[in-house]
Amino acid sequence: MDLYIVLSLISGILLGFFYIAKKQVLKNNDVIAVLATYTVINLLINLIDYKIAFEIDKKILIYIFIKAVIIYIGWILSGKAIKELPLSISSPLGILSPVFTVIIGILILHEKLGYSQIAGVLIIFAGYYFIGKVGKEEVNDIFKNKYVYYMAIAMSIGAISATIDKVLLKEVKVEQLQFWFYLFMAVLYVITILIMNGINKYKNKPLIKFEFTYMIVVVSVLLYLADKIYFYAVKLPDSSISIVMPLRYVSIIISTIVGGIIFKEQNISLKFKYMIGIAIGIILIFI
Repeated sequence: MDLYIVLSLISGILLGFFYIAKKQVLKNNDVIAVLATYTVINLLINLIDYKIAFEIDKKILIYIFIKAVIIYIGWILSGKAIKELPLSISSPLGILSPVFTVIIGILILHEKLGYSQIAGVLIIFAGYYFIGKVGKEEVNDIFKNKYVYYMAIAMSIGAISATIDKVLLKEVKVEQLQFWFYLFMAVLYVITILIMNGINKYKNKPLIKFEFTYMIVVVSVLLYLADKIYFYAVKLPDSSISIVMPLRYVSIIISTIVGGIIFKEQNISLKFKYMIGIAIGIILIFI
């Protein structure tokens, strides 16, 4: 069993609980405020690696900054979608990210998959698709809902970011990528908060709503661990981004089933049946 496959699954499980915790935090808070807070907390956690981080080739920083900018946009869009849509709908839309990543991995990175791996990936995608199809019943005019498109755009951005990760991690250490990424993200979100609050104050509107709770710390730690393990999986020489991303989106199982139960969403039992198909796909990838 390849180590990167195991790491991808662990990262996906952590990511699933991250989405559940994030949904809870977003219920009573502004999206930008939540994003700014947990990126700053993640930066503080990553300070333990600051010595390693500053050993990076400065020419690489521009590429990490580009990654940060596109993810900055993607997280805002996905955050708004997660806040407004049932978790059992927004999570399955995550299928778009690994689909795009597989296409990019094969066409641009020239990755090759075995027959059982191809079958496994296709079965996983089919499972995600049918979960999303069930979710259509829970939102009126799903294809006219702007938050569905927000999530779709965010997932395509995620695919581009994953490809950048694979390329960058050939040149930099995991600690370096994670530190500088969160530094840039924290700066971008804090600047956004300051500008938005400045505009709101000028127009005599309420400032951005945010109430700090222990759950935001939970969100931050889950994201830190999920990203750290994911980066190590991608950095392994034999890893394939075309496999890593579909496996990482096992998070959909966690967030759809567990999150659906917690937030009392619909059709959980039917969605669980499709999860069995996804599990079969994962087993085929292991073979």
